[in-house]
Amino acid sequence: MKGRIDSQGRLSIGRPGLEKEYTQIQHCPWRSKIACGDWCPAFREPERETTRMAEHKIIDGKLVWQMGDRISYEGPYTGRTTLRLCAQVGTLTFDGFEDEREADNA
Repeated sequence: MKGRIDSQGRLSIGRPGLEKEYTQIQHCPWRSKIACGDWCPAFREPERETTRMAEHKIIDGKLVWQMGDRISYEGPYTGRTTLRLCAQVGTLTFDGFEDEREADNA
């Protein structure tokens, strides 16, 4: 499943049968005329999933992951992103995810 948070903080999800690059804005399950988005206190920040298959160790008091010569403080990225929402929706896992808010804040 593909997902996106647009520059205004609204969540969009790609649905099967839609055009490849097309996502639909999701509506709040509690307030139907409002888009689901980062305005809501139950909307968490997206988290990139990491795998724990890499070797880990403590360096300077911090847990790090090492794959060959590469060291990461987050762990190797699996390509998936999780997004926790309200109790009505739960947690969504995306295979492709874009956060357009980051581009605006850069």
